[in-house]
Amino acid sequence: MSAEHPVLSVRNLRTEFATREGTVVPVSDVSFDIDRGQIFSLVGESGSGKSVTAMSVMRLVRPPGRITGGSVTFDDTDLLALNQREMKRVRGSQISMIFQDPMTSLNPVLSVGDQIAEPLRAHTSMNKKQVSDAVVEALKDVGIPRARRRLEDRPHQFSGGMRQRVMIAMAMINRPKLLIADEPTTALDVTIQAQILDLLLEICQQSRTSILLITHDLGVVANISDKVAVMYAGQIHETGPTQEVMTQPRGPYLWGLLRSMPRLQGTDALDPIRGQPPLVTEALTGCRFAPRCAFRAEACNTDPPSHIVATGHEVRCHFAPDSEWVRQARAQAGLP
Repeated sequence: MSAEHPVLSVRNLRTEFATREGTVVPVSDVSFDIDRGQIFSLVGESGSGKSVTAMSVMRLVRPPGRITGGSVTFDDTDLLALNQREMKRVRGSQISMIFQDPMTSLNPVLSVGDQIAEPLRAHTSMNKKQVSDAVVEALKDVGIPRARRRLEDRPHQFSGGMRQRVMIAMAMINRPKLLIADEPTTALDVTIQAQILDLLLEICQQSRTSILLITHDLGVVANISDKVAVMYAGQIHETGPTQEVMTQPRGPYLWGLLRSMPRLQGTDALDPIRGQPPLVTEALTGCRFAPRCAFRAEACNTDPPSHIVATGHEVRCHFAPDSEWVRQARAQAGLP
């Protein structure tokens, strides 16, 4: 039996923004695959290009931004080749998206019932009763009590966690094959964050919906992701199965992120990555992390190749295959 094709395959994606200072390239040569029913996390600092990557997949990049290279294949269809009408049919039916702040994403003057029903009205021929029943079931599925009684409520009548559940209900109402979740728990407290993450995991397991999770939280990645890609300055620097990547990191940027995380045990001070990410312009050359890297060398003035260091584990670094370098890096990070 042949292997199942990825539900989403991104190859050499490049997105540019024309500015007064020149061309900014927040997404440069980005490639990854998401399998059916898989949770794939895109992680990195603010400004690393995570959200622009997601917006590029959805074809929602607005001028002065534009996608200038690569391909985005969804279920054997190149999304970049679709016209706007064709792409609109894909959004909300086969690919949906939820955002980090539901209060700014939901319309404050419309009932939540009407807003959840909108994708059904746009993409199905259901009658009014069928739509109403489907919305009630969607609210029940995301754990909102007294669902039918709350159809006419406005967003301000829900707590932050409940508003995010409404957003998930809206995104999942048409049972999409791919859900893009852009920092879905950032605006919530820790307890509610855990509930929302558990809900996303349940959705993925029960419906086999694939999830592209955009986050800066490595703890979230470790808890629910099947696969992770670590972005820096518009490029993917390390990617692979989450367990492998988080326990056997091989790239200096991920080393730095892990060393800067607080630990429950131990009294060591945090060791943040010094400096700031570069402005991602066309003129940027060499390894983009080199100015902040404790292991930089002369070779880092040239663009690093990608090395496969284990099954599915790929690292963009000149020294990733060097076992002695990895030993020194692990010792510096305080890892065995």
